[in-house]
Amino acid sequence: MEYYYFFVAVFLAYGVVAVLAAVTGHRGQVCMRGVGYTVPAAVERDPELTRRANELVLFWALGGAILSVPPLILFTVAVARNRQPMSLWELAVAALYAVILGGVLTYPLEKIKTLGSVRKM
Repeated sequence: MEYYYFFVAVFLAYGVVAVLAAVTGHRGQVCMRGVGYTVPAAVERDPELTRRANELVLFWALGGAILSVPPLILFTVAVARNRQPMSLWELAVAALYAVILGGVLTYPLEKIKTLGSVRKM
């Protein structure tokens, strides 16, 4: 039963962080040091790259927030119904989904690091 509580906490945290990141991207504050994230200097200076960084964070964070809802509902219902302990397969699938969701949420930050090095033609 304790695994269900753990996964509820994990997916809830993913959802909250993703929504906060999406709000930052929507407001255009991704490149602001005090509010947003650490980005390369080239991205800060170029308005087009700054706009692209904001769009990347908004898109991927919103997607991550949406993807965190189904397992959150599933595990919350399982806790409410006092379901039997998770099988090994359920645990493995939930852990794999959490890792993939973590990748979805970190992708825009890694992509922004490469935006400054891409040359315009």
